Amino acid sequence: MTKEYIISSGLLELHAFGQTTEVEAAQVLQAYINWPDVKEDVQNMEKTMEAYTVSNGKSVNEDLKNKLFSALQASDNKFYNT
Repeated sequence: MTKEYIISSGLLELHAFGQTTEVEAAQVLQAYINWPDVKEDVQNMEKTMEAYTVSNGKSVNEDLKNKLFSALQASDNKFYNT
């Protein structure tokens, strides 16, 4: 596998999103060893995605969250106590 292939295949982006198979993840990790700049590129992608997520994320409505957890807990209790 060449550096050009690893960069142009989309594999690095898939890896940054956590969407690679075990074999593909091993290929990316080998690329990290072979070409340290590839690892740096993926780390930059991950930082960019995290910053985007944080800046565009919505906060959770605490009241709704508590109601959902209470309903789930009640459902679990009903299920396990029968």
